[in-house]
Amino acid sequence: MTWIEILTLSAAGCTAGAINAIAGGGTLLTFPVLLMCGTPPVLANATSTVGLVIGTAGSILGFRGR
Repeated sequence: MTWIEILTLSAAGCTAGAINAIAGGGTLLTFPVLLMCGTPPVLANATSTVGLVIGTAGSILGFRGR
């Protein structure tokens, strides 16, 4: 994995997490980026789902007191 792929995936993950915290739909960003970096489709789907579920749990805890 190259540094560009690492930076691209990190940026997509952070942006998708922010999108999911506000409105949902972060998978629309992470899945294509994973495919673009050469991840097989089934693995990209699973990776995107697991990553965003963890971020959703953080959002739930963050907004719980409001």
